[in-house]
Amino acid sequence: MGRTHVLMTGALATLAAQPLANIFLDRNMSAGEVVAFGAVTAGYGLLPDLDHPQATLGRVLGPVTKAIATVTATVSGGHRKGTHTIWAAILAVLGVTWVVSQDFAAHPEAIFIFISLFLVAMILRLGPKPRSGPAELTYAAIAAAGTAAIVYFVPVGGDGLWWLPFAVGAGIIGHVLGDILTTEGVPVLYPLFPKLVVKFPILGSTDSAREHGFAWVCTVAWMGGAWFALSGAGLL
Repeated sequence: MGRTHVLMTGALATLAAQPLANIFLDRNMSAGEVVAFGAVTAGYGLLPDLDHPQATLGRVLGPVTKAIATVTATVSGGHRKGTHTIWAAILAVLGVTWVVSQDFAAHPEAIFIFISLFLVAMILRLGPKPRSGPAELTYAAIAAAGTAAIVYFVPVGGDGLWWLPFAVGAGIIGHVLGDILTTEGVPVLYPLFPKLVVKFPILGSTDSAREHGFAWVCTVAWMGGAWFALSGAGLL
């Protein structure tokens, strides 16, 4: 479901960013911030699957990410357990907030943005033959360009990219919502309530025809949300 997770999370984030920021944080987001939030959130829509060595995220850097995924699976209780919970999203927000508040680099947030955009480019295959050197160089170039654009050109307030930690947490939530739509469901309050599996299986099993159709709907919604935000600001 990797591609579906990215597309669904990107669509939800782009469409809901401004209303939720206004309601819960009393903030207004610029069109650039909305589009950037959607793109960065989309990449982190893959993050929960770091508990699965054979998932796309677990194979990004070969043996390195496979080892990390194996350890994560052991610590979190296995696939669709600890990393697929509300607690994981909260910890991610707090962790990223702490990291970007440190002074070890001029733009520590750039690291998180680059990783996310690289994953988006990879999962959507925005390059030549997948799993090849030229493809990964293309993904890195796309991610670098996108990161530079967000860090240096997206209009921000005095507190900078305040939305970045929320993008990481929202990516996890978006992934979990996607898995809830499958027959397997998710124990969202694991390990406190391990048998409480939440599911609303309108997509059926993973990799079903319904899932692929839903991915196309999410693509249109994501692009439509981005177009609406940019055109509303007079940028298109």
